[in-house]
Amino acid sequence: MKASSILGECRLVALGSAHGSDGVGWAVARALYGGQPPEACLLNTPAELARWLEDAEGLVILDALFDESATPGTVREVSAPELAQGFALGSHGPGLAEMLGLRRVLSPAGAPWRVYGVRVPSAPSVDQQVIARAERMLRDLLGQGA
Repeated sequence: MKASSILGECRLVALGSAHGSDGVGWAVARALYGGQPPEACLLNTPAELARWLEDAEGLVILDALFDESATPGTVREVSAPELAQGFALGSHGPGLAEMLGLRRVLSPAGAPWRVYGVRVPSAPSVDQQVIARAERMLRDLLGQGA
């Protein structure tokens, strides 16, 4: 089942860029959306999450988690308190923590946003096996199974 059929249009967004390890979120989103995620689902900065601030639906946010010691491509949920305490999620952690806090103020009854980090080493590119592992893990975490 494609991510778009479970999460709806842009229920999963990825932070990152097209460069090196920071692109893992985008690559996994592409895999989850069958290669063609809506362009609006690939974000460069947490500030771009503003369009979803008052949306009552939940949102899954995916970003690189630079971790040299973990198995590349494993996925870890990152809590709002961890982000607020400065947890290093790619280069987007501080801005993401602010957006999560603003979301809670503007839409307190809205479904929570869930944040996942894809563990990767800092590298000039991301291996296809890493992307495939992260896609499988994220499908399992979201209850989509392969």
